Amino acid sequence: MRSAPADVHVGARLAGAADPGEVLISEAAAERAGQAGLELTDRGIRSLKGLPGTLRVFAVGTKQPAAVLGPRPSAKPRLTRPPVRRRPHA
Repeated sequence: MRSAPADVHVGARLAGAADPGEVLISEAAAERAGQAGLELTDRGIRSLKGLPGTLRVFAVGTKQPAAVLGPRPSAKPRLTRPPVRRRPHA
């Protein structure tokens, strides 16, 4: 069994290997995700930098098209300032 830091390393490597908007997970995580009813697509066996051996990788999908889900929220909330009132020059 791997330690928690090793799992974090695997997660970071999978995130780096994913296409934009894609979430990749390991086979161990896929077993749990499948039990939760998530849609998974096998992306094959890959070797990841800094990790020994190979790992079967799965993409997590959704049954709803992206248009139904709506736009992704931005990472940071936008803060707006009230307009500055300037005094007229005399």
